[in-house]
Amino acid sequence: MCFVAEHCTAKGHQFDWRLGLMRWDWLRFWKRKGNRPLSALARLPRIATIATMPSRLETFRKVLPVFVPQVDRIFVFLDGFDAVPDFLTRIPKVTVIRSQEAGDYHVSGRFLFLQHLAEPSVVVSFDDDIRYPRDYVARLVAALDEAGGPAVVGVHGLNFKPPYTNFVSDRVSFHFCKKLEQTIRVDELGAGTIAFRSDVLDFDMRLWKDFTSDDTLIALEAQLRKLPLWCVARRKGWLKPYQESQADSLWLRTKRDPTHKTALMRELIAERVAAYEAGLK
Repeated sequence: MCFVAEHCTAKGHQFDWRLGLMRWDWLRFWKRKGNRPLSALARLPRIATIATMPSRLETFRKVLPVFVPQVDRIFVFLDGFDAVPDFLTRIPKVTVIRSQEAGDYHVSGRFLFLQHLAEPSVVVSFDDDIRYPRDYVARLVAALDEAGGPAVVGVHGLNFKPPYTNFVSDRVSFHFCKKLEQTIRVDELGAGTIAFRSDVLDFDMRLWKDFTSDDTLIALEAQLRKLPLWCVARRKGWLKPYQESQADSLWLRTKRDPTHKTALMRELIAERVAAYEAGLK
């Protein structure tokens, strides 16, 4: 089914997301950091978004409350749920989108709302199995501000290395739970740790090749717009996993068969691949 619903509804909480946010904290206009006014970016509405599935409900219930005080609205894409969990209906900031109504977009469904925002916003995408700190959104907004121009920032990063023939082995990972001394530019960011401006990275995920490869597909979208990807500096354990290597993990699926992700990687860094392989001849 094409996702063109007038409203997203969860037991009476109705929100027309084509008209923009119902409400957000206008006091941000008047807050100050030291003696300096907040930047234009820091004044924008903040939207968190996530996709989850029934097997992740236990950790999702732990993750969600951390974001409620940090943002103005939260979009939740429920992939394969028979019903909306009751606790979601009690959070006015939450807008629920169900796969039965929107389509089988799986994890990529968290970005469905992007085409329907009425005003620029800061989008923060998060995962259902990571322990996030209470200053997470503020820190990523600050990192966007410090980027010095349009960019995507995140906490989990990858750089690819020769021979560029295997997504699993031909990479250097800057894992989100590990310390990173300084912010660095990377080839790819983990989509569950990123922030960006909705008017800068304004993609339509319904046009993607698949709905299980958000990290690389977002990197390709950023590349089309000439946006750098920055993996932000942090202390060890600023983010921590609730669980890793679950049976339904996309990473485990990739490790078993990296063919598809390898093809996407090579598309992302096509010039480097061509130069490297030309040097082998």
